[in-house]
Amino acid sequence: MDVSLYDFECQKSLHKGLQYARSLGHQILEIEHVALAMVRSRILHLDTMAERHVRAGLENFLSRLPRVFGVIDIQFGKRLDAALDQAESLAGEVLVDPHTLWLSFQNNSPIVGKALDHASKEAQKVDDFSPYTPESVKKRPAGQSSKVIKDQSGKDRKSSALKRPEADKPSA
Repeated sequence: MDVSLYDFECQKSLHKGLQYARSLGHQILEIEHVALAMVRSRILHLDTMAERHVRAGLENFLSRLPRVFGVIDIQFGKRLDAALDQAESLAGEVLVDPHTLWLSFQNNSPIVGKALDHASKEAQKVDDFSPYTPESVKKRPAGQSSKVIKDQSGKDRKSSALKRPEADKPSA
């Protein structure tokens, strides 16, 4: 990897990822360390839900990796090497920017991909949700009256055409 092929934001993320690996006691710098650095620095401009899911997924994954205490020598992991090679080839003659680096991380890290898929599904649920509005409530058709019935306690109450819950039905 030639650092001069990366723009400043990517270089900064690589350095921050190295710091995260060192502080977590990891001997290998992997995609997830650098991806977490990118998410935390907000250079990707992810929407809030995606950022939350990706951050949580990365932090959870990194917390489960084995730790080494003391002075450690950190090396680049195989997946990170592959992702950086892919980013360099995607960028071609220009500097690797955060978008290109993130794209290669998505292709090479199941953790990043899974978190983004989960965020996408959550966003779809939010889009499908229709909040209560007076227009969304169906009004009773004209001429339909409520009839008075007696409940189990013998008190009068009005009943509409709506189906009563099972608990309210008189026992046979």
